[in-house]
Amino acid sequence: MKLARTIASIYLYAMAGFFVLMSLDVFAIEGYSFWELLGGFLMSILPGILLALVVYFLRKYPLWLGLIVLAANLYFLFFFHMASDVFLMLMMFVPMTMASAIFVGSHFSAKS
Repeated sequence: MKLARTIASIYLYAMAGFFVLMSLDVFAIEGYSFWELLGGFLMSILPGILLALVVYFLRKYPLWLGLIVLAANLYFLFFFHMASDVFLMLMMFVPMTMASAIFVGSHFSAKS
């Protein structure tokens, strides 16, 4: 189960890196000042940084990590209407749900 937790953590770090990488597209927008672009970049990079920090600080508490990742995943599902796009749902929602299930399952398997 430790290997599965490690793989799930690596996936979540990769997802956070993907969020950070996608936030760089803010600088391609023309017609805004540098400070407006920087503010947009900071707002766009925030989900990736928060995800990486949550995974880093809660790596010793798999139950809490799994529940927080699941809650964030459900938030993304409803707020960004991911259910309407099958590719986006398969790319983000399903693997993050599996990662949260691995964390919660590893907590309960360690108890027994």
